[in-house]
Amino acid sequence: MRPLSLTLSMFGPYARETAIDFAALGESGVFLIAGDTGAGKTTLFDAIVFALYGHVTNDRRSGAGMRSDYAAPSDPTFVRLRFEHAGKIYEITRSPAYERAALRGSGTVTQPAAVCLVMPDGRVVENDAEVKREIFSLLRLDYTQFKQVSLLAQGEFLNLLLAKSRDREAIFRKLFGTWTCERAGKLLRERVEAQAADTERLAQEIAFSLGSIQFPEDEKPENPTAAAAESLISQAREALRRDGEALSSLRAQLVQRETAYAEAVKRQAEDERVKKLTMQLEDANNRQAALLARSDDMAVCRSALDN
Repeated sequence: MRPLSLTLSMFGPYARETAIDFAALGESGVFLIAGDTGAGKTTLFDAIVFALYGHVTNDRRSGAGMRSDYAAPSDPTFVRLRFEHAGKIYEITRSPAYERAALRGSGTVTQPAAVCLVMPDGRVVENDAEVKREIFSLLRLDYTQFKQVSLLAQGEFLNLLLAKSRDREAIFRKLFGTWTCERAGKLLRERVEAQAADTERLAQEIAFSLGSIQFPEDEKPENPTAAAAESLISQAREALRRDGEALSSLRAQLVQRETAYAEAVKRQAEDERVKKLTMQLEDANNRQAALLARSDDMAVCRSALDN
């Protein structure tokens, strides 16, 4: 994030609207704010942090407490920050809650806090919670982390150096985007652990399988353990080869028997067919003889009638 301009109005010691053009200082993104004690250096840090997060750098002060003591009731208090991030321009304007002159009648009323974030595409976000989510998604830092690593105000960076290792690790991970590396490392560790578990499981299965292989008594190895796995596997392969040959022989015998059975069934079917045809032939012969006898009887009758 590179600030381009900062405008303060009735904020802290700045009793009038003041604009600072950071863009005129170049594009390095590194700025030194120097001045005498009480010149308002810390207020500039406060203004930047307040615009982004609604807080100031000193936890003992609030945004509402930053309204200038010199402001008239009708003077507005706000901070406007234009900044560049990832090549895009953003502008955020934020004002604290403060007392202002009533528009009607006398007296004062409380001006509620307000914020407005203008996105590069022109979209306007005015809800404070949504603005904070947008800022966090851009900078990947919350209020505490931002003021520790982005603004070296009044020795605040010393708090980061003296922080616990876990806190520094979390800040640097977000700042430099190393969470992706952490995620990749976690995935690799999970894969290594899974591979180790699979290897152990396979080793146990192999040991169990080797121990459960049955061999002929005269071929059984003396030490069927994992230490003799190579020899045992070789013997198992030889046993499987012999079993395969025996199985092939049995299959050949089965094919021969099936063929013989098919031929026998065929012969039986032929025998049944011949037997059936023989019976039909005998029946036909009997019927023919009967018909011939009947024909002879009819001839005798006809001769008698003729005489």
